Amino acid sequence: MASASEAAFAYHEPSIKTVLSYTSFLLTLNIANTCLDKLLYCGFFGQLFIGVLWGTLGAQWIDQETERVIQQIGYLGLILLIYEGGLSTSIQSLKANILLSTAVAITGVCVPMGFSFILEELACVGHPSSVLRCWCSLERN
Repeated sequence: MASASEAAFAYHEPSIKTVLSYTSFLLTLNIANTCLDKLLYCGFFGQLFIGVLWGTLGAQWIDQETERVIQQIGYLGLILLIYEGGLSTSIQSLKANILLSTAVAITGVCVPMGFSFILEELACVGHPSSVLRCWCSLERN
């Protein structure tokens, strides 16, 4: 049985740096999305760029725990987006274009998998562990 201190989730007030960095992150995401959507119709790329700038690869203003939470919420959003796409698919349209739909599905799944297998063999970049093995073998030579 867990003690009272382990069972309760204590509230700790975040630092002003944390509040400001998260607030600036969310505001900049929305501003970049709005501006790029109006100018170039590609607000998503602005959001990706801002995420890289604020995250581990950039200024590291967002800690890794928060990045993991954002990633998990993104996965949930992706699942819901795919589910919504399935709900809005017309069965009559799918039946009328079954060959084209099958070709698109096979291309979307098999071609990236095939490219990853080819790249793994050619350049040792198929998986992070493959990259590490290649780097270690280069260091020894």
